[in-house]
Amino acid sequence: MDYTVVVAGGGPAGAVTALRLARAGTRVLVVDREQPRRVEAAEIMSPEGRTILENEDLWERMPLDLTWPCSVMAAAWDGPEPEWTVFTLHASGPAWHVDRARFDLWLRDRLRQEGVDVARGSVERVDRTDDGWQVEVADDAEGSRRAVDARCLVVATGRTSRRVRLAPRRRIDNLCLVTGTTDPDPVEPDALIVEAVADGWWYSAPLLNGRLFSGWMTDFSLVSDGRYEDAARRSLAGAPIHARRVGNPRLDAIIGSATWVTSPAAGPGWIAIGDAALARDPIGGDGLTSALRSACHGADVVLRALGGDDEAWSRAAIELEAIARRYEKQRLDLYRRAARRWPDARFWRRFVDERSGPTRTDRPAVDPIGRPQK
Repeated sequence: MDYTVVVAGGGPAGAVTALRLARAGTRVLVVDREQPRRVEAAEIMSPEGRTILENEDLWERMPLDLTWPCSVMAAAWDGPEPEWTVFTLHASGPAWHVDRARFDLWLRDRLRQEGVDVARGSVERVDRTDDGWQVEVADDAEGSRRAVDARCLVVATGRTSRRVRLAPRRRIDNLCLVTGTTDPDPVEPDALIVEAVADGWWYSAPLLNGRLFSGWMTDFSLVSDGRYEDAARRSLAGAPIHARRVGNPRLDAIIGSATWVTSPAAGPGWIAIGDAALARDPIGGDGLTSALRSACHGADVVLRALGGDDEAWSRAAIELEAIARRYEKQRLDLYRRAARRWPDARFWRRFVDERSGPTRTDRPAVDPIGRPQK
């Protein structure tokens, strides 16, 4: 057996899973293309994300300029006037702006420093064997392909990979993000601001380079002619907070941001983590934290299975299904709150199905970008 575990994907979820497994004495191979992010987008990590990194002995090792505090956020969601939250007044501390491209690179470097094998390439195919998996790896550095054997497989390929799919994926929506940057906000330079509009919602936050990121989340079907920048400018006219904040941004990138659920997200000898299990809507502001949480759960499942727990995979599938259902209910509840303002608008109409009745969750709903409800 070449490796005990192959992790397909080396983003935050895959990297933290691999570190956890390697520190437990497991021989791990991480396969990742290590391609730079095509679009620089504002990324927020909740206070829980810092706690996870501290528990994994990563926060104190991390360069200081990879994160900086997000001390203030505002959300104009239930009504046109924004509600402000000052995180410095919260016991859990601030949320954090994250330089994702450099954060991901640092995590992969950390893998190598701790002796984890990292192959620069992609997993092209996986096949079951009598005692695990045969994984075909396309190695970009050597321009070759090789087959490796492993007992377990962790799928951490993100929301877009089509090569490693061990179970059906269900698409919940068809959202896209139209993005761009502009000059920094001189009034609230560090603030994260979210604003619902009739055809979606806007958000903006600072980038490490000093620019201000702005993005319009909408549905692909609402821009049938493909003129996304023109459509975004029309939408911006109905977003008074962002119209004042971002002025005339250059909106030149489109990111597919559909929400997907893999079901089941685990089976004998494998588990999906991060966006490969549940690709979340950015409105929750917990994508990065959820990836880290998922990594810890995935590594624990693998270690239990390797330790002889024959039910570890089936229990994980049930747990992940429950997480996905809970997330869908919370997200629907959040969108319905804004939909009351525009019940006949095409973007919001799908969230106002009265036959479904009010949504219930087994923990408090969250405001946009993850602020706990009062």
